[in-house]
Amino acid sequence: MSPNSDDGAPGVLASNSQCYRYSGQAGKTTCGATFYSKRRFCYCKDASGGSSGDPHIQSLRGAHYSLLKEGTFLAWSFSKAPVEWQLYAHYAGSTFTTQGLLLLDKSLGRRMEMTAEDCQWRSQEGGKWHAVKSGAQELSWKVQTTNLTSPDLVVMGSEINLSMEVPQGQHKVARLLSHCTPGDHLDFKLTMFKKEDIDYVNGELGVDPQVWNTSSLFYSKSSQMQMRSDLEFEASASWSSLGGSAAAAEYLKKKQQEQAEASLVLRKDCTESEIRAATKTCAKYLKNILNQDVFADCVFDVCHGGGEAEAKRAALLFSG
Repeated sequence: MSPNSDDGAPGVLASNSQCYRYSGQAGKTTCGATFYSKRRFCYCKDASGGSSGDPHIQSLRGAHYSLLKEGTFLAWSFSKAPVEWQLYAHYAGSTFTTQGLLLLDKSLGRRMEMTAEDCQWRSQEGGKWHAVKSGAQELSWKVQTTNLTSPDLVVMGSEINLSMEVPQGQHKVARLLSHCTPGDHLDFKLTMFKKEDIDYVNGELGVDPQVWNTSSLFYSKSSQMQMRSDLEFEASASWSSLGGSAAAAEYLKKKQQEQAEASLVLRKDCTESEIRAATKTCAKYLKNILNQDVFADCVFDVCHGGGEAEAKRAALLFSG
């Protein structure tokens, strides 16, 4: 989903989106509708948000932007009594892809992490980290894993369902879906089961599209992207200090050393023929996905080195 402003093109709305005018009042008017040559500014609460590619962030409140920056960031948090959960994402490598996820339960002191080194979720118990088996129930977090393979692409999928105890029983809050290629990078998508729970969300997936005072535009022949620095979500503490393992911290440090190549990769603009080829590739795999932002991100990633594999990853993530 993308915000619509006076100079923006209307985004494609999901049928389950709740639209709000800039005043904060819900309305039935379509985002991007023209009134007196001006476009109505509004945002839409969608059930899903996530990060893919370089990374491209889609928030649960309808914001869409890219973050070409290395570091650990608060991707999502949910604070509603009696739980306080946090999800950190670490972006690194030559194209700033997601290299690690750290899921924390601040209310109970438990933690889980995964890196793109081997795409395996691990949890800490008794001061030691151990691999989480598919079907394991980490208290109210249930983990399922699956392998999505093709002749030229290996993707390890995982799904974590997050629930909380309420007087009426179990309250399903969110589903965290991740697709990870070992030794490469991972993408993730988080879906909220109840739209009213989005009001308790913070972090990158909680960004409000009305707040663009810290944004900028990145222009290339293939697209024009909204950029943010996300300084308010950048973690000042190290991965280990946040609660991650020393082994994961060492891997992320190694990926950070690839950062010197990043500016060269992303400054290289795509040629017209590369853009046409990337557009054709993305159209092949994303033909059933109507979100314009997802398609534009796919074209950017494919023609900036991601290749056909990146289009396949996008199709898997956004169709799941």
